[in-house]
Amino acid sequence: MTKPVSTTQRGVLRLAKALGSCSETAAVYGACISKTFADTQQGSCSVEFAAFKECYTIALRRK
Repeated sequence: MTKPVSTTQRGVLRLAKALGSCSETAAVYGACISKTFADTQQGSCSVEFAAFKECYTIALRRK
């Protein structure tokens, strides 16, 4: 018999699925941060972050 999935688990699974669907934009953002890590300033990877944020937001809206 399987255990029912709690609301918390459902939320975590939903976040993980959204993140998985945005792996390309996450990798681009991560590469930018990695490249500029020693001299990271606010807004240094804002274009990459905006693309990642948009992808993640859209993925979370899907059911």
